Amino acid sequence: NGFGNTFNHRYCPEVEGEMDSADGRLGYVPNLTFSLDQVLDDLSLLLTAGRLGPINRGIIKKATEEIFATDRSKGVRIAQQLIVAAPEFHSTNLPRKEEVPRVIKGYSGMPRHKYKALVFIMLQGGCDSFNMLVPMDGCIGKDMHAEYSAARGAHRIAKKDLLEIDASSSNQICSTFGINKYLPLVHKLYNDKDAIFFANTGILTKPMTNFDDWMKDSQIRLFAHNHMEKHAKAVDPLQVKSGSGVGGRILDKLRVQGYHTSANTVDGNS
Repeated sequence: NGFGNTFNHRYCPEVEGEMDSADGRLGYVPNLTFSLDQVLDDLSLLLTAGRLGPINRGIIKKATEEIFATDRSKGVRIAQQLIVAAPEFHSTNLPRKEEVPRVIKGYSGMPRHKYKALVFIMLQGGCDSFNMLVPMDGCIGKDMHAEYSAARGAHRIAKKDLLEIDASSSNQICSTFGINKYLPLVHKLYNDKDAIFFANTGILTKPMTNFDDWMKDSQIRLFAHNHMEKHAKAVDPLQVKSGSGVGGRILDKLRVQGYHTSANTVDGNS
């Protein structure tokens, strides 16, 4: 973003002021005779079209002036970073500060249902699901653990190293599966009926096998990580509710049924 921080899969520099990995940088260099106020005038013009208000300007000046007095370049960089965090940078209208705190509105009555939470953790390529949930025993017509072991080779997990779970009430081919022994919490959540597995699931626009021409017959790019991540969050391959996410649609249905709902994210793409 021009200030030393990088996104995607590149590193964030550990040294303040290093911008070798940045996608771009602001080339502004103030005149050596400029005061901090003159620098803020210029940055306000460049970054906010002159709309930086007096209150936010005062906050930025107070946070910057001591550093600017001893290291002008660093002071300018900090002022730039603070301005891009201000509302004047993110909007084209004139911001108005109010002394009255914003009232956060919510539900006024007590919820009619017991609290429950759905936690969605996106493991972007960091989950070896075939070694998270492994077929064990009670398999119909074949030894699925033997097939799994042959396919995984040196990376297979022996039955003794798996935490067994009962899957007899499911429509899976095996009556017992094993959870990776390094996931005891997941094992406990499943046995407490607080977790569930969806096995053999994926994103398709029509039923297909590995003998079909998926590039011709499917609208989904099955081997593109970014496409699969998007569809995992949307779960709407036929675009019945285009632009929506599966979590939001669940909340909408619950709200109609009288549940008190809310959504929180720790990632901007959620």
